[in-house]
Amino acid sequence: MNKGLLIVLLIFLHCCNDKKDKQPSLQNAPLPKALPARGYVVPPDSMRPPKVVSVDEKKLKKIPAGQPKIIPAHPNVHKSGTPKTVKAGKPGVITPGTDTFPLPKVVPAIDSPFMARQPKPVPALPTRMKDAATCNMQYLDVDQGMNSSYVWSILEDHSGNLWFGTEGGGVTKYDGQHFTHYTEKEGLSNNNVWSILEDHSGNLWVSTERGLTCFVVGGAGFSTTKLHKKNEIFNPLIMVFHKEDGLKAEDFFSNSVLLDSKNRIWWGSGKALTMLDLNEFKMNKKEPEIQLDNIYLQENFVDYRHLHDTITDSAIVNENNELKNIRFRGVAKFHNYPEGLELPYYLNHLTFYFTGIDWYAPHKLKYQYKLEGLDKDWSQLTSEGKADYRNIPFGKYTFKVKAIGSAGKWSKTLEYSFIIHPPWWRTGWAYTSYVITAIAAVVLIVRWNSRKLRARAKMLKIKVEEATQEIRQQKEIVEKQKQLIEEKHKEITDSINYAERIQRSLLASKKLLDEHLKEYFILYKPRDVVSGDFYWARALPDGQLALMCADSTGHGVPGAIMSILNIACLEKAVEVEKLTMPHEILNYTRNKIIETLKNDGTPEGGKDGMDGCLLCFDSKNYMLTCASAHNPVWIVRGKKLTEIKADKFPVGKHIRDGQPFTLNEFKLCPGDAIYLLTDGFGDQFGGPSGKKFKNKNLQELLLSIAHEPMHIQKQKLEKAFENWKGSLEQVDDVTIMGIRI
Repeated sequence: MNKGLLIVLLIFLHCCNDKKDKQPSLQNAPLPKALPARGYVVPPDSMRPPKVVSVDEKKLKKIPAGQPKIIPAHPNVHKSGTPKTVKAGKPGVITPGTDTFPLPKVVPAIDSPFMARQPKPVPALPTRMKDAATCNMQYLDVDQGMNSSYVWSILEDHSGNLWFGTEGGGVTKYDGQHFTHYTEKEGLSNNNVWSILEDHSGNLWVSTERGLTCFVVGGAGFSTTKLHKKNEIFNPLIMVFHKEDGLKAEDFFSNSVLLDSKNRIWWGSGKALTMLDLNEFKMNKKEPEIQLDNIYLQENFVDYRHLHDTITDSAIVNENNELKNIRFRGVAKFHNYPEGLELPYYLNHLTFYFTGIDWYAPHKLKYQYKLEGLDKDWSQLTSEGKADYRNIPFGKYTFKVKAIGSAGKWSKTLEYSFIIHPPWWRTGWAYTSYVITAIAAVVLIVRWNSRKLRARAKMLKIKVEEATQEIRQQKEIVEKQKQLIEEKHKEITDSINYAERIQRSLLASKKLLDEHLKEYFILYKPRDVVSGDFYWARALPDGQLALMCADSTGHGVPGAIMSILNIACLEKAVEVEKLTMPHEILNYTRNKIIETLKNDGTPEGGKDGMDGCLLCFDSKNYMLTCASAHNPVWIVRGKKLTEIKADKFPVGKHIRDGQPFTLNEFKLCPGDAIYLLTDGFGDQFGGPSGKKFKNKNLQELLLSIAHEPMHIQKQKLEKAFENWKGSLEQVDDVTIMGIRI
């Protein structure tokens, strides 16, 4: 059995030796011919920023190294024979129509070549040690910031950065603190990276599973010898090379790359050995040319030099095979498009065919176009040399087209102007006829209406004369009624004015107030001529001053009459009954008002009365006694406001009219400001939103002005009230009394 296997093995080795003898020798092989390559620049706007992770060296875990394990070799070892030298042939050169291979092509941005966008560095996680490791070995994995756990190639560049070629994760740059990842989205030809090499100019060459990628440092070509420094930003121009750029194969092998002593790079792949001579390789810097070739009408080819032989569309020609309303000056030389083209409105479907010329990389040409007068912006980049416009409105237009090629430069913009005439019903003379017709129609209508109106006017004149006579009679009646009303109004106004004089005579006199008060003000603003609000004062037998600020039920004439009754009841309580305590005066006044109004004719008796506060001042002892019905008393001392609460029932008939008023006492200090008021100020609507002023805002206002003289306070209160009220009506009588101790 062993002998049989040995015989088979000998036969196999013999066959292999025969094959080797037939191969050519490599001793006298000529030098390979350089293969110029093509490439394109990847736009950074289409790239996503690479993922960057840094490493904290201080947190590195150390794994002590162990002893290597020795394994004996297998006994079945074959001794190799003497190798034979085979002469190499000339390397194949791809020659698309020329003796030398075309220069690489660069795919540009919309306006200029794209430089690769520098990724933002992101701190990497520290390296780790394997659990229970016995040697000082560390590792970096996806947990620490790598894009992939499979690393096929490693390079240290001249600045000391490490570059890792991974499977599925692209190229990773590692500077000891950060990871920078370059993938297909950042411009790499493929994410499976097999080898990385740095040339003498500092450019990085990356072979992948689908072509080559070059990181051109500075973007100035390959003849420069300037290298980027450690502290400089690595911002390369990325170029990609595929089969159409000169590669015979794109599936390169892992780490099969070499930069020889003659500045040539060699790559090994599955189909050929690829060589690039960097001494001769240069980037293309010439902009492409653009030319217009043809213009189709209504999707039909038109030979503008031989119209009768080519036009068959009935929309374009008539029965004599002649152009319908199409005019042009001539035809461009060497091309099939008319000059000075003018079209009718129904021939508004134009297709422009154009060609860009870039001898270095025609397959990388991109176009942009727009139709001025219709398009606001340029079209998206396209590789198709055609622009189709349908249903173009009539007007003057200029078609513009430009191309960009491997040099990353735009060609000169080609412009072509043409006119689409409007239909006859949209022409100038048509609009003129429309205007003339409209004017004539208006004139006829006006004349017809004028005749009709004159006839109508005659009839109306007769009716007006009849109506005028009737109106004169009614006017005489109205004037008599007006005179009667004016007389009545004068009588009422005189009565109200007289009532106002009577009411004012019952209010507290200035002489009495000046005798007993040091400094004071009275803000009295009736809503009507007469008021339901009143202020009353009397000197008491014990030398004190009784002062009342009250709001009678109602306003206007009813309120004024009620205020006179209320004042009369207060006068009787003081002068007849000789009462001196505020709560006793209010108790008596309430009983007197109820007794007086019980015979008003209503079943329950009169419920009218007043709200107010009655104060008695003991100026010798600085003592204040008061009783209040609904309306409180405010005392400001310094920056603090104290409120003396009022009883929650009026001076009049009420469900709690059997409950006596509460007597309140307050020790005064020189400088205190006492304020008595009715509800008119707080209930006034106004302001930006038309809401009530409210007592809370009034308190804040009084606190802000309490330190000023009383007459100044009155002025500011009046101004605040008028500003708040604005153009709105006053809703109630307003009374505020301020007294300085």
